[in-house]
Amino acid sequence: MEELAKLDDKKKPNNKITKLTDKLEKLFESNPNSKVIIFVKMRKIAVYLADILNRDKSGLFRANEFMSQSSKEYDQG
Repeated sequence: MEELAKLDDKKKPNNKITKLTDKLEKLFESNPNSKVIIFVKMRKIAVYLADILNRDKSGLFRANEFMSQSSKEYDQG
């Protein structure tokens, strides 16, 4: 998680996160009842992304992680 947090540095914004939040803001402003599912491969990314969206000051986002079960030793569900 520390490595992911470094990507969220204000001096070096993460372009993917910025583009995603911009697109989501436009979607929710034009259609407030919209719902979005974002699929990611790693659990850490899901947690990180939900944290980023929930910290947004606009109040447009309510993000939760939903994770499937895993048999991988390093990424168990």
